Amino acid sequence: MAGLLDFGSNPYAGLLSEEDLAGARRQATTDALLKLSAGLFQAGAPSRTPQSLGAALVGGLQGVGAGYQGTLQQAAQQKLMQQKLQADLQSKQRAAKAQELMPNLFTEATPYQPAPYLAGAPYGKAIQAKSAGLDQDIQKQLMALGPEGQKAFMDALAMRKATQGETLTVAPESTVVRVGFDGQPEVLATGAPKTPDLQRQFNFAKTPEGGGYTGTFEQFKAISAPKTTNIVNPLQPDKKTAGDLQAILLNAGDRRMRYNQINATLDPKFLTVPYRTEQAWTSLKEKFVELPEEQKAELQRFSSWKQNAVNNLSLTIKELTGAAMGVEEAKRIIAGLPNPGSGLTDGDSPTEFKAKLDQTMQQMKLVEARATYLLKNGLTLDKVSLDSMPQIINQRGKQIATQYKLDPSKPSDLDLIKKQLSAEFGISTQ
Repeated sequence: MAGLLDFGSNPYAGLLSEEDLAGARRQATTDALLKLSAGLFQAGAPSRTPQSLGAALVGGLQGVGAGYQGTLQQAAQQKLMQQKLQADLQSKQRAAKAQELMPNLFTEATPYQPAPYLAGAPYGKAIQAKSAGLDQDIQKQLMALGPEGQKAFMDALAMRKATQGETLTVAPESTVVRVGFDGQPEVLATGAPKTPDLQRQFNFAKTPEGGGYTGTFEQFKAISAPKTTNIVNPLQPDKKTAGDLQAILLNAGDRRMRYNQINATLDPKFLTVPYRTEQAWTSLKEKFVELPEEQKAELQRFSSWKQNAVNNLSLTIKELTGAAMGVEEAKRIIAGLPNPGSGLTDGDSPTEFKAKLDQTMQQMKLVEARATYLLKNGLTLDKVSLDSMPQIINQRGKQIATQYKLDPSKPSDLDLIKKQLSAEFGISTQ
């Protein structure tokens, strides 16, 4: 029977799987056996036209092939219907996904917003400028969805073009003209008026990079007017005062470096009588005998520090007496300068020298801060006393805390406030 029921090759290869083909064979075999049994039964029954057993067997076997082909055709039709339904469902899913992406396809233009500046550096992040256009990531996702995504993309482009029209980029003070069929010119677009140089300078001056100017345009215009107009710049002192203040600032860096060096190499025993006596004897002894390397190094260390300290004292006195500052202020600072002495017993004690050194460095910072403050605000030396600078600096610190919502009780916020004060008043942290 197995040989008689040979169904041949699969005519629907690629559509029906081997599992589908095996099911069709089982169904055809069952149908064939039923038909064969019915034919044999009919052949053995009484009949006016009797049929031989062989003829009944041949007829039953012929029905096997037809039944197998019919079963295969029916299975193929069901498979095609399932595939079509599945394709329709996937197409609808891709179309729905495309509709979800469409609202974000076009991006709106956003202007550049610089980060606020604090302590001479950006405080927070700047918002980068973004031009209007297509979102490239969304476009790629739509293209990956196949025909449904591509159709949605093209429909969106057509709709945007129909509703918004063409866009043109026109240079300042330029005009785009089209000549119609009647030969008459038609203005399509006109560029914005060119920004005057003074307006551009004013716009830049108001940015943190340009100095954060807070005045009005009219005030800025007056400041920038030709010198022949006799207009006084409220934010810039006269040339002589500006030169004096710049000289103070120029000397401040060198002076600060000298004091830092003296402070860094200071050893309290350098200012004691026994130590100085010992070094004086060592210096005298070296004129007669060769000293051990250890004594040479110690004598060199002391001599270098003492020379720097004495020279710095003389140079500072010279700078202060020649500087454009209040006479009384200069006298007070000179009287409080640390004195290293030139002999064995003169000069300050170790505690006196260190206290005067710290106080002098603090006073010099105030001198530097005042010069910076006067230059920025167009003031002269007689308008702001040195003693008022701590109050001015503290008041500005409170303003910074309020402006940037900082809490001075927090170490990180306090550090930001100090850095901003250092940047505005030129106070070095070194």
